[in-house]
Amino acid sequence: YRDKFTPAQRSYVEAREKTAVALDGYLLDVRQSGVESCNCHIKEARDFHVWIGAEHPADRDEAKSMRARAVVVEPSPRGQMAHDTWRLHLIDRLARDGARVRITGWLMYDPEHAAEMDKTRGTLWELHPVTKIEVWSDGRFREL
Repeated sequence: YRDKFTPAQRSYVEAREKTAVALDGYLLDVRQSGVESCNCHIKEARDFHVWIGAEHPADRDEAKSMRARAVVVEPSPRGQMAHDTWRLHLIDRLARDGARVRITGWLMYDPEHAAEMDKTRGTLWELHPVTKIEVWSDGRFREL
């Protein structure tokens, strides 16, 4: 947790969290999160946890097993409200197809999920919040 970071660790993380990133990969899975500190523990304000993998999964079982090496990206409640197409059922349908996507957002280090490392995530670095979701279609990325 951040309150246990050394000054050097805090400096390392804080410098990188100010970085915008575009991540190209494949949708593996999506779930609506529980209440979290980043949303002030408000029940009605919950992120989506979306797993992005480096390879196209053969099927849903393989996609779920690939989450242990995946990057988690999180469309926030405000992002969801600003985009009519950022709906759980639509993103889930794309995940069932293993859609290729490009996700743009801000790097965030999330030590609250350390127990999930190598189980349901490959890193504690996330894209959070997500600012753009694009889907590969007809030879190019198109905004969702």
